[in-house]
Amino acid sequence: MGVDHMVITVTSQQQMIDADTFLREAQRKWPGCRAFRWDPATHITDAAVNVRPTEAPPSP
Repeated sequence: MGVDHMVITVTSQQQMIDADTFLREAQRKWPGCRAFRWDPATHITDAAVNVRPTEAPPSP
């Protein structure tokens, strides 16, 4: 099952991360994931990560 959206809520004690940090940390957490970067002027989001690409082998 996949998720095609993410909603982030931040309290005053939390910190938002930028797209570069999001992509870097996702690649560190899930080596081999696909990272995408877009122009936020033309897309609704500026970064996305596909943790399990369709051609990846199934998880054990």
